Amino acid sequence: MIEKRHMIEMRNERTGARRSVPHLGFSWTTFFLGPLVPLVRGDWKWALIMYLVIQVVMSLTMLLSFAIVQAISVSSMDSLVMGPATLLGAGIGLVVTQPAFAAIYNRRYHADLLNDGFEECSP
Repeated sequence: MIEKRHMIEMRNERTGARRSVPHLGFSWTTFFLGPLVPLVRGDWKWALIMYLVIQVVMSLTMLLSFAIVQAISVSSMDSLVMGPATLLGAGIGLVVTQPAFAAIYNRRYHADLLNDGFEECSP
């Protein structure tokens, strides 16, 4: 459970809705759980953005690793080499995307709430 001092209370005067937003720094939950964090928060836009970017980057890194192994390997369809190479490519894709989203997501979520009419308030 996150301590209250690390949460920012926000309220929408128009609708009366309240949100508790985590601090604006690095999001460890986004780092480990990825697009599940915006889904749980009801932030469909960023859930879709994260999901699509992760899929595209993982696909590109898998294709790149596949092409590299195919260029190096004597037998281009050697399953002992291709399986680990594609998994390594997918892993490299996650290593690139997860820290990037973790670094920006809390600040973007806070900015989106401000644009939707929420204001910071005292708890």
